[in-house]
Parts: sequence; structure tokens; C-alpha cells
Amino acid sequence: MKQPKIVILILFLLTLNIAKAQIVINGSVSDSKHNPIEFVNVYIKNKAIGTLTDSRGRFELKINENKFPVIISFSSVGYQQKSLKINSAVEANKEFTIILKQKEEFIEEVTIHSQSVRAENMQSLKPVLSNLLPQSSGGGVENLITSLPGVVSSNELSYQYSVRGGNFDENLIYVDGVEVIRPQLIRSGQQEGFSFINSKLVKNIKFSAGGFDAEYGDKMSSVLDIKYQKPTKLETSLAFGLLGGEFLYKNKFKNGTISWMSASRYRSSKYLLNSLQEKGDYNPQNFDFQNIIHYKLNSKYNLEYIQYLASNSYNFVPKTRKTDFGTIQNAYNITVYFDGQEKDKFLNLMNALKLSYSDTHFKANFITSAHNSKENIAQDIYAEYFLNELDKQLGSENLGDSLFNLGTGISLNHIRNKLFFNVYKNEINTKYFTDKLKIKSGIAYRFDQFYYTANEWEMIDSAGYSLPYSTNSVNLSYVRKQNFRKQNSNIQAYTSIQTHSNRNSGELFTTLGLRYNYNQLSNENLFSPRLQIAFKPHSDKDIMIKFSSGIFYQIPFFHEYLGTNQTFNTVKSQKSIHWVLGGDWNFSLWHRNFKLISEIYYKQLPHIIPYELDNIRINYLSDQKATGYAVGSDFKISGEFVPGLESWFSLSFLYSQEDILGDEHGYIFRPTDQRISANIFFQDYLPGNESYKFHLNFNFGSGFPYGPPHFPRYLATGRMPMYEQVDIGFSKAVIKDEYTLKKIPIKSLWISAEIFNLLGANNVVSYYWVRVRPNEQLLFNSISDIYPIPNFSIGRIFNVKLEIKF
Repeated sequence: MKQPKIVILILFLLTLNIAKAQIVINGSVSDSKHNPIEFVNVYIKNKAIGTLTDSRGRFELKINENKFPVIISFSSVGYQQKSLKINSAVEANKEFTIILKQKEEFIEEVTIHSQSVRAENMQSLKPVLSNLLPQSSGGGVENLITSLPGVVSSNELSYQYSVRGGNFDENLIYVDGVEVIRPQLIRSGQQEGFSFINSKLVKNIKFSAGGFDAEYGDKMSSVLDIKYQKPTKLETSLAFGLLGGEFLYKNKFKNGTISWMSASRYRSSKYLLNSLQEKGDYNPQNFDFQNIIHYKLNSKYNLEYIQYLASNSYNFVPKTRKTDFGTIQNAYNITVYFDGQEKDKFLNLMNALKLSYSDTHFKANFITSAHNSKENIAQDIYAEYFLNELDKQLGSENLGDSLFNLGTGISLNHIRNKLFFNVYKNEINTKYFTDKLKIKSGIAYRFDQFYYTANEWEMIDSAGYSLPYSTNSVNLSYVRKQNFRKQNSNIQAYTSIQTHSNRNSGELFTTLGLRYNYNQLSNENLFSPRLQIAFKPHSDKDIMIKFSSGIFYQIPFFHEYLGTNQTFNTVKSQKSIHWVLGGDWNFSLWHRNFKLISEIYYKQLPHIIPYELDNIRINYLSDQKATGYAVGSDFKISGEFVPGLESWFSLSFLYSQEDILGDEHGYIFRPTDQRISANIFFQDYLPGNESYKFHLNFNFGSGFPYGPPHFPRYLATGRMPMYEQVDIGFSKAVIKDEYTLKKIPIKSLWISAEIFNLLGANNVVSYYWVRVRPNEQLLFNSISDIYPIPNFSIGRIFNVKLEIKF
């Protein structure tokens, strides 16, 4: 009789065990307005067990846990993450109602995009991410763009970027439909101030690395389309750190009839520049101010006014520089003593007025804008340098010490450059759209004015000889003198038609466009046909396949007219033909959303102007012509590797060459031919406390080609060392919800810390070229007296920021 009782007891314990292993947690997730939220990640913290909410916001989570408490986390893009602690199996049987609040981190974000927008050859990016990336330059959105495949930047002090082998002049930027004109005389990242784009004001970001629609023109490489926010409530924020601060004000008046945003930023990069090898007294001052006012005339008409003012000054008194460079086989050292100073001033002003009409299926905009710029560069710097060869014999008592003097010399650099330019533009564009059809068209007139004077020269004296050496005269090594006043008229027009049809095999999107441009100075009539095709097959997998092609002209603006001689060069527009094939795939992994993007491309360059790249200054060789090409592939995977936080990895391959006509040297590498580039951006929470966040940004790139300045381009056979940059950041939400401090309501308070160049890598951004009269024991030829001294980027720098939102 005892045996059946034992069996019953064992069966009872097994049943109890099974019951414990089959705990089911039920509930629903909604927003603050009690609307259900679909695709919310519901998972057990620190366990690979989870599910997603359905279209009603419902979830059912089966867990196999014998120990309590259990922590259930709820996360969704655009909402604050929330955790639920369940202390017992009895408590787990309750019906749970979870309410997620929208994120209050920095700025609002838009996450819903139609298939029509996805079919265009544009990437949609989340503005909030541009505020998370560590920023040593003055451009938050541009920092985000440089993390994309095909986009590279090797200068942490600059917000300029190169796209698929193009240069910095080849990128279009629009803010609320207004084309942004950047300063023209900027020579290095030290001189740059803020980017025009204020990342705290951004609502939408769209970017294309090539093959974009006829709506955008006239550049050869890329387009960045920014849409600013329209305030719906009162909001102010204040942020400051070791590099500067910013203030933001948003509000609406008269029941939303008027909305107003004002933003001002101040920055001094002196703290960063002190880490450079060229020691001295740095005094950079950057300030900008933006006003954006929306006035709702009635239900269909809106008026928008955009005002921008930027004042950037760069004052520098150099003192000394000591640099070790070369290789183990050829190790050198240079010591330079400076006298003199540099004083630069850049003043930029933009005003734009936009009248918009919007109906159910029709939109129209009239935009008038004016860009005005006043730029001055003044420099007189005397340098005395001593170039030595170092002892490189391993085991030597004098390893690393100066072994042999290669030469001494002095140089005197003189610059007096002034530029005034005005750009006026009037534009009308329209858009008609239905579910199956979208028609865009526009026409614009643009008028440019330039007033430019340049007086640059460099004198080099080495061992009593002026270089280049002559027995009959004393020569300057470099001279540029230019003085001109020019104006140009430009007429632009475009039209494009996008159709959407459902086939048995899937959805087909076709966009056919044509762009026209007449340029007065070059007397050109240019036609740019463009084609985009996107296909979304009917499948369980959310895949979009895309193909685009078109002709892209680049209308000369300012740099192309300068050249290297003493005259104003009237040049023809550069031309590029794009062929792009790629696609994207939205998929779910670990109950979280991911996206894979890949593209292969070929850019034919039947007419381009060769150029030299000096830091971020572009020197066009306008008296020469060239043909070329760029071929490559881009890959990016992004998603919630950590629930609720987006991270990504991108990889690019590029091969770009050009053939300068008439030099009989064939194809050579273009100045921005970076063969391999990669980026990793990763976010995570601190385990056990999600108010602490960590983010890491890693950039890698193979070296750019380089060569001696003012020499034939075919001598640019060197390669810079590979580029490695690791930046990390930490942030803490001190206040996440509404809080009142001495009657002052605080919506949120964040404190963050950043470390730039964590590994202290010596990344080369350009070269300081030194010429010496060689020691008689050395072999002398036309270029043996020229030595490239690497200019390294910033060292390891720490920054801390505090942001308060009221």
C-alpha cells in the first residue's frame, strides 16, 4: 500500500514542477493616449526569452522560471523602455496593462515611412542618433552621415565628407527645401565653425549616395535632405560643456497659428586644438543663430521664414612644432620655430521665405532665399626648421636620437584673401500624388555674385639659397594673385513621374525624371535624364530591390573658376553618370527589428576637373581636363542588437581613378580614393540601471593618395597611413520625468561624457611640406629636397556635457 502513495507523491511533485515551468504572463501595451502599440519587444531581462505585441497591443509570454522575482522589459523604437517586476507565481497570473511614454531624449523622431519613400534611392535616418555620436566637429548630422557606407571623413575637426570617391564640393544639402551654401575660403578643420544644420531642430533626414531623383541637382555625388521641426508646445533647453554651449526655444501661439523656434550655439575648439603638434596660442570663436517661424494663413496656406547668422573667427599665434615621422628604415625628425600669426574671419547670413499650399493630392511651394558671405584670411607666418635623420639601429645606445642633419631652412607664408559672395534664388515646385502616381516639377532662377581678391606667396630659403634655386634670380616657391568681380545667372527646371503598380509577383515602383540647366558663364544647356526602378516581391520576407541611373552635372560655383594660374577660368560643368544596383531587407532576429542595405555602383566620369586636396581645401587645376571612374560596393546592417537601442555596422569598398588628358601618364588614383572604409556604432545600457547609457563609434579607413603640392598630379603616388578612430560616450538620465525644482519645471536632465580618439591614434589628415637645400652628401634631383611632414589630428580628448530641458 505504500508504493501507490509514493507514486502519487512523485506524480504530484512532477505536476507541480511542470506547472511552475509553464507560467504564462498576459497583458497589453499602449501609449499615454491608450492607443495599442504593435511590435513592442517583451522579454525577460538578461534571458533569451521574449515575444512581440500584436496589432491590439496584446502579448502572451511563456516562461520557464522557478525563481522569483522576474523582471520583464518592454521596449519599442520611439518609446521609453519600461520594466515590470513580478515577485511570485501568484502575481504572474494577473492581467498586466503597460503604458509606454514617448521618448524625451533630445528631440522627437519620425519612424513611419511609406513604401513610396522607401522605393526612392534615399535612406531615412533617425535624427536622435545625430545627437548621440561624439562630436569634435561642428556638425552633428554630418557625423551621422559619415557613419554610412560610401561616406568618409578623415578629419575629426571638419564636418566635410566625401561620397564614393567625390570631393567635398560634390554634395548637395537642403534644409526645408533651401539649398545650403557653405563658406568657400575654409582651408582646414581648425577654421570651420558650426554646420548650417542644427541637429536639435531636425525632424527628418534623408540621404542618397548616388542615383537620386531629378528633384535634386546640380552636384555629382550625393544629396542630404533635411526637414526641420514644427513646434507644437512650449519647450526650452540649455546644454553646455567643455567645448561650448547651446540654447533652444520652441513655442506656438494663437492656437497653433504661429510656431517659432530659435536656437543659438557657441563653441570654442581651443581645448581640442591644444592637442595638436603645432603648439601656440589658439583662439577660435564660433557662434551661430537660427530663427524658424511658421505662420498658418489658413487650412491650406502656410508661410515659413528661416533666418541664419554665423560668425566664425580663427586667431592663431604659432610657436613651435616637433614631429617624428617616417618608418623604421627611414626615420626623421623636424623641429620648427615660428613667428607671426594668422587671423581669419567668416561671416555668413541666410534669409529664406517659403509659401506653401497643401491640399489632399497637391502641394506647391514658392521659395525665395538669399545667402550672403564675407570671408577674410590674413596670415604672415615665419618658420625656421631643422630636419634631421634619426638613429634607427636597433640596440644602439643612441636609438631615436638625431644622427644626421639633412638640411635647414626658413619659410615665409603671406596670405591676404578676401571674398564677398551673394547667392539669390527664386523657386516654384509642385507635387501631385495619389496612391499609384506621384508627379513632381519645379523651376528656379539663381543669381550669383563674386568679389574676390587673392594675394598668396611663399618664400623658402635653405642654406642661403632661395628655392626653387636659380643662379640669376631670387624666386618665390609659390605665388597666387587674383582679382575679379563676376556674376552668373542660372536657370533650373525639373520634372519626374513615379508610378506604382501591383503585379502578380510584387509591387513595382518606376520613377522617370528629367532635369534642365542653363548656365550663363559657361553658356551651357544641360539635360539630365534619370531613372529609378524599385521592386518589392510578394514574399514573407520584406525585401526591396532597387536600380537607378542618370546623368549628373556639376555647375561651376567658385572653386572651379580659380584654378592655379592668375586668371579667372571659365570652365564647363563636370559630368558624372551613375549606375546603382542594390536593395534592402527588413527582418526580425531575436524578436527585434533589423535592416540590411547593400549596393554596388559604377560612376562614369566623362568630364571632370583634376584637383589637389590640401586638408579640406580643394585646389582645382582648371586649365586641365580629365576622365575617370569610380566603382565600389556598400553594405550596412542596423537594428536593435540591444533591445530599444539602434546600432549598426557598415563596410565599403572603392576604386577610383582619373586620366588627365594630354599628360601621357594614363590613369592615376583620385585624391579621395579610399579603398576600404568601415564604421561601427554600438549602444548599450548599464546592466541593472537603464538610465546609464554607453555608445561607441569606430571608424576605419585605408589611406588616401597624396603627393607634393604644385607638382604634376601623376607624382601623387604616396598613400597616407590607415585611419583608425575610436570615440566613446556615456550618458546618465538624472531626471527623466517631469520634476519641479524651486518652482522651475524640468522635463529632463542629462549628463554625458565623451572621449575622442580613445586609443590615441596618430591619424594623418594632411601634410606640411618642407623644402631644404640638400646636404652635399645626398643625391639631388627635382623633388629630393621635398619632405612630407604629417599633420596629425587631435589626440585623446575628454569632454563633458550637461543638457536641461524645461
